[in-house]
Amino acid sequence: MLKLFRNHKGLFALVLLFSVINSALGIGAAVILENILNSVVDGNWGLFSIMLWVVLGYIVVLVAMSACGTIAEKKLIVRTVQDLRNDVQQGILSRDTERYKTTNTADYLSALTNEVKIIEENVIVAFLNTIQYALVFVMAAVALFVYSPLIGGIMLFGLLLMYLLPASLGKPIGKRQEAYSASLSLFTTRLKDQFSGYEVIRSYRLVDQAKAAFTRQNEELSERKYGVDKLLALSEVIAGVMGAGLQIGTMLVAGFLVLNGQMAAGTLLAILQLSGMFVQPVAIILQSIPKIQGAGPVLARL
Repeated sequence: MLKLFRNHKGLFALVLLFSVINSALGIGAAVILENILNSVVDGNWGLFSIMLWVVLGYIVVLVAMSACGTIAEKKLIVRTVQDLRNDVQQGILSRDTERYKTTNTADYLSALTNEVKIIEENVIVAFLNTIQYALVFVMAAVALFVYSPLIGGIMLFGLLLMYLLPASLGKPIGKRQEAYSASLSLFTTRLKDQFSGYEVIRSYRLVDQAKAAFTRQNEELSERKYGVDKLLALSEVIAGVMGAGLQIGTMLVAGFLVLNGQMAAGTLLAILQLSGMFVQPVAIILQSIPKIQGAGPVLARL
């Protein structure tokens, strides 16, 4: 997977750097919320005043780092897709005549358009999201254990359950993605043949048959796409529901500790923030993994 970024190692490293900084800023938000709530509960005006200035500085830094990170990521994606198209086009032209003619030119066009688009969305973007959110998850997990080993342990146990179910959909999604890719190539080939034979279709009054054939092929392609999207949606729903359940369960435990006098109210708010940083990255990663696995056959073909 990292080979896709081989020509842009510096830019890739810059994206990772901004990801680390933004993840740390997320942890900082939890600490800020904790201190604000504690200052309010304790009636500490001095701390409250300090936190107002901290919040202003935090917002400025957050906006700057988020903007720089997003711009760097977009540039990396564009450059990587550009390299991929160049590699595929050069690979096609490097074939000898006999091997070149074994594949329909529409299939080559599909590879350079449809399949490159699949790789961009389901591999490149998903892979970068996985790395970035993994950093957020690690930092949030460490912070949760610092605040409360009990809650950190509960979150990690829930993580195991969140991983098992969506990950099991990777292979079925891969098979359907491969079938969809093949259908895209076939659809493009048939469409090219139909347009190439326009004069024959008009001369022999085959317009109605051509329209019916296109409708049938279009329906078949749509069904293939729906088959992929349906499993991806199922994976997202499972991850989302389990993540929400885990977050609610964690807050109930934290609420019990506060009522029992074992935890401050500000710590409860910090844990709420960190639990979101723990659950959301896991949910996004679990959505990305099946996409990456599913696009494996398409990437291998390119």
